[in-house]
Amino acid sequence: MKRYDGVVNKMRYQGTRKLRYETNLYPDFPPRVTDYYIITKSLDRMDLIAYDYYNDETMWWVIQRANNLPLGTLSIPPGTQVRIPYPLPIYELRDMMDNSQF
Repeated sequence: MKRYDGVVNKMRYQGTRKLRYETNLYPDFPPRVTDYYIITKSLDRMDLIAYDYYNDETMWWVIQRANNLPLGTLSIPPGTQVRIPYPLPIYELRDMMDNSQF
């Protein structure tokens, strides 16, 4: 699946020869006056909404994180009000990724 392209599991040696996975720390997205709000319809998914607003379906986690939606699924129940952080601070997110926080 495309959303998993480029995903690298971060592992480090901790003074031993054993590899250890690191935890990803995702940022919070506090509400701003520039955010969009939508009411979901049937068949809406976080990846499709991310593509519509960010032109990048891999940013689905931003919508999930901003709305505290359940993990493990991209589906959103119809009739749910969803906040879409906009504009997405893409340069800040890239800096975080480059600084190994992601």
